Amino acid sequence: MSITLSPTSVERYTNCPRQWWYHYRSGFRPRSKSATLIMGIILHEVFNAVVKACVLRHPCDPIAMFEQAWAKAVSETEISYSSVQTPESLLESGRRMAEIFQQSWKNTGLVPIIDDQGEPVLEREFKIALAPGLFLMARIDILCMSTLTGQVGPIDFKTPAAKPDPIATVQSDQLSIQQIVLEPYLESLGLERIDTVGFLCVLRRPVPKTGKGKGPEVLPPSIVPARSRERLAEARQDIAILAEDIERGRFRRTPRQAYNSPCEMCDYAMHCTYGSMEGLVVSKPVQQVIAA
Repeated sequence: MSITLSPTSVERYTNCPRQWWYHYRSGFRPRSKSATLIMGIILHEVFNAVVKACVLRHPCDPIAMFEQAWAKAVSETEISYSSVQTPESLLESGRRMAEIFQQSWKNTGLVPIIDDQGEPVLEREFKIALAPGLFLMARIDILCMSTLTGQVGPIDFKTPAAKPDPIATVQSDQLSIQQIVLEPYLESLGLERIDTVGFLCVLRRPVPKTGKGKGPEVLPPSIVPARSRERLAEARQDIAILAEDIERGRFRRTPRQAYNSPCEMCDYAMHCTYGSMEGLVVSKPVQQVIAA
């Protein structure tokens, strides 16, 4: 039996093994999709299109791109909104985020690495064998070089609602995994090493109606030195242990303490707690998925 893990699946298992089982093995899926998740996916596509257009010197209208993708998602997908969200407010925020990203990108001092086919390394999937039967995969938003320092590393786009703590970049498992999967590809990319890892955040704030408030904002890239050999070895070991737990069927619930529980944000909480299928659909034959 083989298994492929990604930063998202590692995060999900670390957060709650039972949630991992629901998402990847049960065959259940939420009936609706989070508006925030859909918006983030669309904006990632827009940001990558902007960067590619800058490199290839092609025209790009990020506002129109976001509008079309958002309209398609709203018409074709059952979307769940928070109490402070509406399709119109998110459309307005998304337009502004697309606009300011295009305006700000050239000031970051970052340029994509170009591969031997003349293509920028954007939204590209890398996969390695970490151990027999264990594969690790990561999708890199952009592999880039700083024109100021000449340093090279992956940058991951984020669209959070508030400014993240800088320590998040230093501690991020996602960035550690990205470095792990990139390093075997360095020679084929014409690179000697990974120097840095980081995030580029565009804050997902509402557009202010009265002139008060900041609205969406592009933060300066949060870039830190690449992980040490010791840190990467620790990450590999953690992933191997996690994969062993999955293979052994260890999917315990981890509700933790009251008022600090992942259950509050879990799509499967009602079924896990009460056996209720409210808000869920069966997307695959359950027994077939469990046996896979």
